[in-house]
Amino acid sequence: MSLGAAGCIRASLGSDPVTAFTQGVSRTFSLSYGTAATLFNLINFLIVLCINRSYIHFGTILSVVLTGIFCDSFLYGMSLLHIEQSPLFVRTVILLLSTVLTAVGLGLYQAAGLGISPGDALIQTAAGSLPFSLGAVRVSYDLLLTAGALGLGGVIHIGTLAGIMLTGPVMSRTFRWACDRCRRR
Repeated sequence: MSLGAAGCIRASLGSDPVTAFTQGVSRTFSLSYGTAATLFNLINFLIVLCINRSYIHFGTILSVVLTGIFCDSFLYGMSLLHIEQSPLFVRTVILLLSTVLTAVGLGLYQAAGLGISPGDALIQTAAGSLPFSLGAVRVSYDLLLTAGALGLGGVIHIGTLAGIMLTGPVMSRTFRWACDRCRRR
């Protein structure tokens, strides 16, 4: 997932709402992207800790601690490739591959059953507590983060639309595929 987020950022064509919002926090407060991601995850974690601890597992804690470290590492590695200076076609391909990679990562880690990210836990808690479907809560969350990203200077572009349109379907297919594989063994 961190590799996918880094690819989207380096392609400079926008990214999914969570990445765009975190990028805006990073720019506004002069933090590395990884530090902003860690803070974002930590805030979501603390909210979930207060309202619904049932979603907190080992993987949730790992997500808070490791996502930012991996993002900064991948961003540094990709900076050496100068992706931002590549032709639009190359950056578009990188953006699409990165978006799919992020969605596959989301599906695989959720299928592992070791806990979900704090943001996903917050969304699922809200969906379970409010008279709205999980899909409606997710769309609302994404719209809120997109508005926040706009206000904070995150990059909103075609990658944001790609993230919204591709992440859910690819993630759910990956999740079902991984769960089916685990059941067969």
